[in-house]
Formats: sequence, structure tokens, C-alpha cells
Amino acid sequence: MPIGRVLFAVAVAVAVAGAALIASAAVLAETSTRVGDYSIQHNAITTDMLDPQVAEANGILRSRFRGMLHVALIKGPADTKGRSIATGVEARASAPGSEASRVPMREIRTESGVSYIGEFPVKDRQILVFEIEVTPEEAAETFRVSMEQQFFVD
Repeated sequence: MPIGRVLFAVAVAVAVAGAALIASAAVLAETSTRVGDYSIQHNAITTDMLDPQVAEANGILRSRFRGMLHVALIKGPADTKGRSIATGVEARASAPGSEASRVPMREIRTESGVSYIGEFPVKDRQILVFEIEVTPEEAAETFRVSMEQQFFVD
């Protein structure tokens, strides 16, 4: 095979791999909502995207048909890293036009802080709307955020 074709094939492979990496990063992108001195970080993914060791260590079944909602509350000014703090978290999920169901959340503590996860079933191309309520242990008020996520399992 001429060197020009080999270089072209390598360039195409690198471009495809790069596009897949960017798409994966976008899927894993975390969103946050700022409320006063707090940043509520929230995202939802299918559990097959988790590292196998991380999933096992946290008792999470890896599957493209299982979703996981992740929520963390960070305290600190907007222009700083802040620190994650303990909070009460309630979450509900619903597909457009259907009744919301509770997503049971559980606390995960690591050296880097505290966060909360909840698992739920997903279908291909399913859109779920999450309503999340966060009540910091050190505050009397409850903050509410919502997010929408579409899942692709095929």
C-alpha cells in the first residue's frame, strides 16, 4: 500500500477516535446550578460508562440499561473550588407525559468529599426529566434544580 494511503487511513482513524472521545466527554459532562454560596453539581449517565472497579467498589451494577444520577453540593464562592458538604437529597425522574417516580439516593464518601447517587432503569432514546431537591445540613432552606437527559443504549 502506498505511504499516502497509509497516512490517510491513520488520519481517518485518529479523527474518528478523537470524535468518539469528544462525544464521550460531552456525555459525561457535569452540569451545575449556582444558588448563593452553593453549587449543585448534577449529571446522569448509564452505568456501563463507569470504570468496573469504581462500580464494584460502590455496589453499582454496570449496564447500558441502568442509569445513575450523581449529585454533589459544593460550598464556596463561585470563583473557587469550594468543598463538598453533606446534604439531604431527594430526586424524582419522569419521562415527558408520565408520572414521576422517586430515585432512591445514597451517600458516597471518599477522600475528596461526599456525593450522592441513585440508580434507575433506562430505555434506548428515553428522555428523563429529573427534579432534585437539596437541603444542606447546615442550612434550613431547600434548593430545587431540574435537568433533562436523553439516554442511548444501542
